[in-house]
Amino acid sequence: YFQWKRIEASGVVIPTPRLGMGMVQHNGQLVFFGGVEDKETRWDLKSTHFSELRYYNLQTRKSGRIQLLSDLDIPQPPDPPKITKVEVGYERVTVHFTEADGKGLPILSYTVLAKPTGEKVHGAHSPITVSSLNNGQKYTFFVAACSGAGKGPLSEPSEQVTPTALRDTSLAPVKFREKSSDAKEKKTHIVSQDKDDQKADDGGIMVDAEEKSQTTTDIKKKVVDAPTPRQAALVCATGSTLYVYGGAFEAKAREYMFNDLYALDLNKRDKWKVIQPINTEDQVWYGSDEDDEEDEDEDEDEDEGDEGDAESDPSVPLAGETLKAFFARTKDHWMKRAAESSGDSANPKQQRKLA
Repeated sequence: YFQWKRIEASGVVIPTPRLGMGMVQHNGQLVFFGGVEDKETRWDLKSTHFSELRYYNLQTRKSGRIQLLSDLDIPQPPDPPKITKVEVGYERVTVHFTEADGKGLPILSYTVLAKPTGEKVHGAHSPITVSSLNNGQKYTFFVAACSGAGKGPLSEPSEQVTPTALRDTSLAPVKFREKSSDAKEKKTHIVSQDKDDQKADDGGIMVDAEEKSQTTTDIKKKVVDAPTPRQAALVCATGSTLYVYGGAFEAKAREYMFNDLYALDLNKRDKWKVIQPINTEDQVWYGSDEDDEEDEDEDEDEDEGDEGDAESDPSVPLAGETLKAFFARTKDHWMKRAAESSGDSANPKQQRKLA
């Protein structure tokens, strides 16, 4: 009969606990690829997917990450700039920041993000002015840089500031005590002027959402020359060649299925060879369309209150409410109901299916 024997590793241990890894044996070593690490909370499940290669030597019981010779040639997104000064004015704030390190690539644009309201303004250089803000509202600002390798991480937050309506501010209008009709007319003029000023300050570069999305998509297509982070990929080896095919990637309610194919010479370890490229246009996900609108800021907003709490009975649709809007509004309600009925024995994935 057969009996399992636990292998005691010395030195660096095999990868952190994860699911859906691919594994093959090559020249007395185990080679691991990809996988996902799940972190469960009471109402949510956060997944981190991997695309790294790791090894475990069966003789020496040593393990580590396999570095490719081409790793140094892969373009990296720029480092975040540093906010140096924030100027407050009438319904506007001007953010000054340092130039970002493009890691060998020129910086294409900068994005200033205002929290908690989420306004975004794009510009070619510092400073960038965010207009049409609410006087008296407290704001915190972040800056990110974008290059040919993609968008970099957000900077450290600025100090919390509040746009002011005081007369003595350098950016306030000269006359602001007027009749209501005249005040509305003047406010419209100010907002219009702010937009014109913004275009001038940014060197005329104003990237709208559609153009920015298209640019980002084009950039991603150019740099996908290796397997992206995923789980449950099919991995096999013939001779010294490692093959990776397909797999899945989960993002909350979305699940992407891949059918791309890559090859790597484990002896040379120079770079991945793309046999069947990834096609992001054919990817589908399961869940509501509302899930697709969540961006990189969703984790920062996860503590916001539930809009459905204002209703007396969240399980009852509102007048004129579509089915998609109903499920988007009451998602948390059904998750709680599922958790109560299933108890602590069910994990978040099972609870989501039950909901």
